[in-house]
Amino acid sequence: MVLTVSSNVDNEITGLKIGSTAVNEANYTIDDLELTIAKEYLSTLADGAKVFTILLDVGYPVTATVTVGDTTA
Repeated sequence: MVLTVSSNVDNEITGLKIGSTAVNEANYTIDDLELTIAKEYLSTLADGAKVFTILLDVGYPVTATVTVGDTTA
């Protein structure tokens, strides 16, 4: 799962939360303003809508709702 943040100022992604809980950095990678959440991490989550918060060094955090489900069927 790749989430891309658009910003009109020089910005960096500084972290990721699901709900109010920080996601371990081993579960995602950051490349500029592109955050990739590992499929192995997503597979540990229960099916349904999850609200992720992308933390930035400048400005307000960005939220994204991701629907988790089994696609192997």
